[in-house]
Parts: sequence; structure tokens; C-alpha cells
Amino acid sequence: MTPAFVARAAVVLVAGLLPGAVFAAPATPPGSAAAPLRSVTFQIEFTSKTEERVQTSGIQGHDSMTGGGAGAAGGGSWRTLPATSGAAKGTITVDVIAVTGDGLVVDIAETADQRNAPKTRIGISTKGRLVYDVAKATVNEEEIMLLQLLNRALVEGHDNDGVTWTDDLSVHGFKDVTTYRILSSTDVKPGPVLHMELERSVSASAGHPFEMTATGKFDYNEQRAIPLDVTLRERRTSVVASGRQQQVDAVYTYKLVADSLSRT
Repeated sequence: MTPAFVARAAVVLVAGLLPGAVFAAPATPPGSAAAPLRSVTFQIEFTSKTEERVQTSGIQGHDSMTGGGAGAAGGGSWRTLPATSGAAKGTITVDVIAVTGDGLVVDIAETADQRNAPKTRIGISTKGRLVYDVAKATVNEEEIMLLQLLNRALVEGHDNDGVTWTDDLSVHGFKDVTTYRILSSTDVKPGPVLHMELERSVSASAGHPFEMTATGKFDYNEQRAIPLDVTLRERRTSVVASGRQQQVDAVYTYKLVADSLSRT
């Protein structure tokens, strides 16, 4: 695993570690699948900036970037490497294959500049957990962030203006907590549309130290259970190797551009 991949892998593990047997659907897309129950397409934009620091001298111990952990620095000299940036535009398509008592089974695929991801079958529980084979699947960060907003029970019991609630998805040494807040709503048909914001915090205590924070605002159609416009800002900090720290700042924007349900 390359250093640049460690931060991404940590987020994937938090999202994916749940027994796949919860969902009664094939683990991979069949060769000749029936038409999906629903198909939605989002236009997406992604930008990122990655900065790394390497320790050139001193005693290793405390992580000045993430707040603690083995393999980081407790002093000495550091050298900041030239920052790298990335950007992509494209689409993400999600096909709903099945609706179960536990959530949804979907196929997701991304077509974007240098960030294509093949169709992958994933379960989305009503608690927001994602269920898939993390060892075999290729799922980009922007797909994971979107899928957790497709939880069909996202606002269930929390549909009043001013309401705040927290979803705790902590598992296997990872703390993963998201707070949602409904700022206001607009009466439209079908609707209403909820104007919402979120704050997410993820941290790991085992292995390479890792922290991720995300904030964002989005419009959500309650009747159709779908986000319409989303902007998320994310920061990931990690110790990717002994004496090597990485910080990634990313911005994701999504816009719903097609929904087969809107034609019914």
C-alpha cells in the first residue's frame, strides 16, 4: 500500500466493515441483470490538495499533525514536500437493485477524468453503513461520501426545521460520528426540500494514526429520499509512514441531473 493510499483506505474501512449477509442480493453485478428499480445520476466535481512532511532529524514519537501516534514526530527537523493537486469532473450513476428491510442494494459506477470506477454492488443499511468487499472493490472517496447520503432512512423521524441528530458508525477501532442538522425547508411538489448541513469526524486508534473531518451543506428531497445539490469539504490527516505525515484537503460537489423516479 502506497503512502498516498493509506488515508483513502482508512475511510473505506470505516464505511465497509459490516457483514454482507445482511442483504439478500448478489455480491457482484450479474452479467444479465434485470432493469433497476430506480436509476439516478449525479454530476460531480472533485478537487484536492495533498501536502506531505518528512522528518529529517530528531526523535520520533508524538504526531504534531494528528495529535498522537507511533511513527510521527516529537521534534527535530521537518521538510515540507511540494504540494500536489488533483481535479476531476464527471458523473456517478447509482442503480437501485433491491429494497430490503435492512436498506438498499445498489450498483454504483463513476465516469470522470482519470477517476473512473467500475460498477460495484454495495449495500446501504438504514443506519448508513456501506456493505461491500473492501479487498476487491474499487470505490472512490466521492462515491463513498455520496452513498452515505442515499440511506433511505436518513431523515426518518427527523423532518422538522431546526432538528439535529447524530449517527454513530464507529466500528473496529475507528470512531465515525456524523451530526446532521435541518436548517429550513421549502414546500415543493414532490417534496418538501430540506436544507441541511452535516459535520463528520472519523479517527483511528490502531495502525497508522488517521483523522478525517468533513463539513457540508445539501438540499434533500424528503419524499423522493434523494439529495439534490451537495457541497462537502473534507480534511484527512495521517501518518503514512515512520516520520512521514500527510494532509489532504478535498472539495466534492454533486448535482442530481437524472432520476428515473421523476418520470413516474
